[in-house]
This record gives sequence, structure tokens and C-alpha cells, in this order.
Amino acid sequence: MDAFIKCLLFLSMLSITSALLQNDIGVHCTFPPSWQSKVFFESGEVLMSIPEVMNGTGTYYYDYPSQQMRFDLKLQASLGNVRLSNTYIWHFNESTVYTIDYDNHTCTKEKDSDYIWNPWNGVPLDAHSDWHGGVGDFQQITEHFTLIRKELYADVILTLDVNVGNVCPPIRYNIQDEDTDRASGLIVNYEFVDPQDLSDRSVFILPSFCANAKSSQHNPMGRRALSPRFHRLFMG
Repeated sequence: MDAFIKCLLFLSMLSITSALLQNDIGVHCTFPPSWQSKVFFESGEVLMSIPEVMNGTGTYYYDYPSQQMRFDLKLQASLGNVRLSNTYIWHFNESTVYTIDYDNHTCTKEKDSDYIWNPWNGVPLDAHSDWHGGVGDFQQITEHFTLIRKELYADVILTLDVNVGNVCPPIRYNIQDEDTDRASGLIVNYEFVDPQDLSDRSVFILPSFCANAKSSQHNPMGRRALSPRFHRLFMG
């Protein structure tokens, strides 16, 4: 076999390998594999023509290699002026999310739910790049993506702003459903203030009182706190 044919075979193999890798990765750019950030959270929801607004702050932790995620959130809901303080921990290998109330030492879980989706390792390939922009006199270059997910009752529009690069830490994440019922609807916004490397993987360890955690369907308040709005954080 002459050198030219060998070269063609090598290039063909390289092309196939690259295609397989691209399909396996399936992203425009990757998130940092393990990171955390302070978060500003706000949501507006209309259910049966009754509006509810929630505002809060928290800390988000993401570890793709171990398939784990955590969200500490303190928020205030407009209906009844309710204050909630919960920690959500996802163990994707177990298809389980835990809702933890450290103040009252309660723990509920949701297993094999429709809301437990595959975690993203970056911006999905089916997301559409809309525009590039800049922050701070363009010292920080950003890219804006839009992604539509088909749901049973309504399409969900996901928009994501990230830092431009092969590794692209998220800056802003917005979720909006297109419910055909005008008496219902949801919009959620997350602002990631200071994305940085994950400082401590022990944040994913469950407290001892989660050992006997029961399904949240038996806990009305748990069901409210475990709304799907918290389950589209880089999943699906």
C-alpha cells in the first residue's frame, strides 16, 4: 500500500473519529466540568388565572463527572408572603432529586420523575445561536442561545447566555413556557453572578436525616417547593 492511500485511510479514520466524538459530546461548547456560582432567581407563574411571583438568592453547584448537582435557594413567594429556604440535590445516576429543609430537618425525594432529565455538559447542539454581545466595554464577550423543548402541555423556550469560548460558563438562563391556556404560564430567570471552580465536592453528600426520605407527593408544601421550575437547570 503506497503512502498516498495510507494517508487517505488515516484521514478517513480521523474524520470518522471526529464525527463520533462530536456526536458523543453533542454541544456547541462545554461548561466547566465542575463549577459553582452565586445565583439571583426570579419567577412569575400564572396558575388558574392566579399570579404568583417569587424572588430569591442562592448558590448553585454542578459536577458533571459525578453526575451531581445542588441548588441552595432562599426565596419569597408573593402568595401568602411565604418564605422558603430549601436545598435541592440531584443524584442523576440514581434518577433522584432530594429537597432538604435544614431548618426543620426534613428531607423528601422525587425518584424516576418526568422532571429528572439528563444533565447537560454544555450548550446542546440543537440550541440556536442568536447573537454575540459584550459586557464591560466588551471585555467579556458573550453568546446568546435559544432552545425549544417539546413538552406534553406546552413548548418550553430556553434561552442561555454564556461566555464565548470552547469552555463557556453560563451567565444567564431563562425558562418560559408557551402554554396554550392563557390562564396558565411560567417564566423563570437565573443570573449566575460569579462562576468559579467547585470548591468542595462534599456539598453533594446528603444529611443523615435523608436516609428515610419519603416521596414529596405526600407533602403538599414539598410539592410546591419541588415545582418543575427548579428542574430545568441545564437538563433535558
